Amino acid sequence: MAINVKIRIAIYIRRGPGKSFDPPIGRITPSGAIVVMDGKEEGESWKGINTWYFKINNKGTKQYYWGGGIEVSDGEEEAVNGDNDLDANAQNDAGNEEEAENLPGPNAGVLDEGIDLQTDAASSPVTYSWEITDYGIDKLWEQSKGAGVKVAVIDTGLNYNHTNIRNKKNIEYLNLSTGSTNREDCLDTNGHGTHCAGVICAQGPDVYGIAPDADLLVIKATDDGDMQCKDLANAIIKAVDLRANIISVSYSFLNREADIELLKTAAQHASDNNVLIVASTGDSGPVVTKPTFPASYPFSAGVGASDQNKSLWTGTTINPDIDILAPGVNVVLIGPGDAGKTADSGTSYSTPYVAGVVALLMAASGKPPIDIADELKQSADSRDGIRDQLQQLYTEPDLIVPIGVIKP
Repeated sequence: MAINVKIRIAIYIRRGPGKSFDPPIGRITPSGAIVVMDGKEEGESWKGINTWYFKINNKGTKQYYWGGGIEVSDGEEEAVNGDNDLDANAQNDAGNEEEAENLPGPNAGVLDEGIDLQTDAASSPVTYSWEITDYGIDKLWEQSKGAGVKVAVIDTGLNYNHTNIRNKKNIEYLNLSTGSTNREDCLDTNGHGTHCAGVICAQGPDVYGIAPDADLLVIKATDDGDMQCKDLANAIIKAVDLRANIISVSYSFLNREADIELLKTAAQHASDNNVLIVASTGDSGPVVTKPTFPASYPFSAGVGASDQNKSLWTGTTINPDIDILAPGVNVVLIGPGDAGKTADSGTSYSTPYVAGVVALLMAASGKPPIDIADELKQSADSRDGIRDQLQQLYTEPDLIVPIGVIKP
């Protein structure tokens, strides 16, 4: 949207990519000019080049930063993406220059705190999908968006070129088979990993993640989605070593797997280090009712799927160890290719949903993620309706599990 900014002091913009070299920093418009900034949104979080950001300085006032193109509509100078030669006006206030020297992103500018903001035309409000609005996630964002919490997604990698994720900051990469930490070696050619990561931290404009400011650790442990038990075990250990707080696993294994003990050891290692594993129970209901791992471990959170009516998705693998249900039917996901969105169903998507909620609450409260998961299990909603569904689907008493739908 377009934003008119009436500047009482001046606006400054850094030339070049962030801290890669020292100023000059140019003063690009005189006091009182109107600057039209065509960016994504006015907000408190740094989302990329064309957007707003502000922080509270040591005097308790707000310093506003702009990381995008600037068009001066009432003045002589013009700058686009901070690339123009502004040396002629490089002499500026030392205080503002010091602030601009520490900007958090590329091509960033700084406004003095005394500014007026208003839109110059009616702007279309952001429309969030049902799994955001129906559960009050957008309200939780007023407290936290997950900043400072690291969530690992063990999957097929990430399509970092996609428009709904490419502006995401704070992403680490690990290719499990090669040990490479280059993002090019973790490119997702399958799509499953990108779907799951997007549920946690997609940035818009089509898809918005539950915890968009959380740190993301992408561990590519499979190319085609055919996860091996031993690879998942090794990836969990790596995630713990890389200081993840939460590990999202949209895969499950039966106890008959040859490497199941390796998985148990890795999951125990995570628990011993206060790292929460959030894992899907699987999509084999009502056929499979046996425990699935790592979801069934007592120190993991086993997740099934629910729909928009807060009813059980009957494809969920139900076993006595399932802990909670979360949105997993027609969930809005990052689309195929490099743009757009799609929708799909399964516990693969309810799992990162829970991981994202835990990240939000951990960032807001500082509580350990395992404790937060326990609280979510206790506060889950729609228990009576879920029980009635289970009684219709299963005759075994131990499958009438006292579970409910997540209530953030």
